[in-house]
Amino acid sequence: MQKAIFIKKMNRLYENDIAELKDGVNQLWRPLIFLQREILKIRH
Repeated sequence: MQKAIFIKKMNRLYENDIAELKDGVNQLWRPLIFLQREILKIRH
């Protein structure tokens, strides 16, 4: 969230900012995808 606020204030987006955001998103999605797989295993 801090990155988004910083980018909005500065009105600039740099390659390393994009890389950091992608990494953060991936860190959030990994456990969610794992949980989804486990739930699907239980249901079937």
